[in-house]
Amino acid sequence: MNEQDFFEFLKKQFQSTMNINKIFKLITESVPDADMNLCCINNTIQSLADIEKEGYEAYTKNSQYYLPNKLYKYFPNKWITEQGFKKPRNYSLEALKNNTVYLQSPEEFDDTYDSNIHIKYKEYEKIRLHIYCQRCGFKISDNETLEEMYYKLSEAFQRAWEASSNDLTSIFMEIPKSEFEKVSNLLFANYVEFERNRILEWNSIADISLQEEFKWEYCIRYAIHKEYDDYVKYLRNALRISCFTTSPHKQLMWAGHYADFHRGFCVEYKVDRNNAEYENIFKNIFPVIYCKSRPDMTERILNFKDDIYNEEKLWNIYFHGVLRKSIDWIYQNEWRFLQPKDNDPTKYNYKFYPISKVYLGCRMDNRDRKDIIKICDDNKIPYIFVRRAANTFEIEDCDKQCETCSHYLQR
Repeated sequence: MNEQDFFEFLKKQFQSTMNINKIFKLITESVPDADMNLCCINNTIQSLADIEKEGYEAYTKNSQYYLPNKLYKYFPNKWITEQGFKKPRNYSLEALKNNTVYLQSPEEFDDTYDSNIHIKYKEYEKIRLHIYCQRCGFKISDNETLEEMYYKLSEAFQRAWEASSNDLTSIFMEIPKSEFEKVSNLLFANYVEFERNRILEWNSIADISLQEEFKWEYCIRYAIHKEYDDYVKYLRNALRISCFTTSPHKQLMWAGHYADFHRGFCVEYKVDRNNAEYENIFKNIFPVIYCKSRPDMTERILNFKDDIYNEEKLWNIYFHGVLRKSIDWIYQNEWRFLQPKDNDPTKYNYKFYPISKVYLGCRMDNRDRKDIIKICDDNKIPYIFVRRAANTFEIEDCDKQCETCSHYLQR
């Protein structure tokens, strides 16, 4: 039995009966290097290469087909006093009252790898120097060294400065192929000029005379590094995200900061597939891809850095960025609602699918419980208390009504 046959055998035999973590562990222990070729999507083990080949359109269709009928989101129910404001706010209660979800920046997530596409700086530096040299009219071979490219660009900037210190963009000989390329050239030249002015100002303060031959290389190195930092940050924050899971009984999510260590609550949303009101949600919600592999995306991503968005570019950002997570987070079985970054922050509180039930944490303060129950009653939303199971380390629904529970009434 070869590797692929063994892989399929395990999927058919154990997928429906075994814990997904155990299946993944069994496969990776039995097949050498399998852990780098596999991924888990919506509790289903698949080939990472096959998913990549599917592309954006196929992944979107599959996501819509397998989207669960119900999604869940855990809330901490905490009051927060933000800087510059005197009154605290409880965003969890606001989300419950308004039936909205907040679209977060990946910078706010607890996973430092989250939405971070792997781009090596040294490769980025070489590729961008090569591109800028070509745009300046230099003939560059694949064997050109970094030093040689820095020298040629330095000469170009020096000539442009001598000809007109007000327009360093004159170094570019090629007509930009797109507005994105034009802006890219302008930013690069501005970064170079900014660093030159900074060095001149520092030299003046330090009373150091500038040498006759200014070292443009320092400025170009700064510009490339600044461009790299900006682009990595842009890729990570191009989309805003709201995260969901498929069960209200996930112990680790109740126990962590998602639900403030069982003091928060979990909201159940009923997926409405055929209502035009939720069409944008339906088309932009996807399951997370859990795996171990984190490929170097430098060359592929840079091929369309200065181009307009297209399906291939979007798929690379999705597949290798916002939807890719370490296998360590597999227990979450996460689905993500994605929207483009917007300059209007009011759009980040997004009206979501209807709330069909609320689950109250087993450590929730009695006063907080009463407040949430009132919100549920006012909006005709069913609710239920969750508790620790007696014979397992699991969370289960309570079979008593909160209003009639002696524990609830006595507090």
